[in-house]
Amino acid sequence: MEVVLRPLKDVRPHEQVMADHVGHIMQALRTDQAVKRPLIIARGCRTLLDGHHRYNALRNLRVYYVPC
Repeated sequence: MEVVLRPLKDVRPHEQVMADHVGHIMQALRTDQAVKRPLIIARGCRTLLDGHHRYNALRNLRVYYVPC
């Protein structure tokens, strides 16, 4: 698996998330100051395959680049 930084705005989510879970992830990201698991996206179209809650937490934290 190759992990690269991508602009968050280029990632295309397609699932709904639970707001309370996003809040927990946001707190963990603030505490850890790191993303421990990259988002999984399709190479060509950059559709988000795994990590919708992390995506929303990172978006709420106004992160510009994310590991994918």
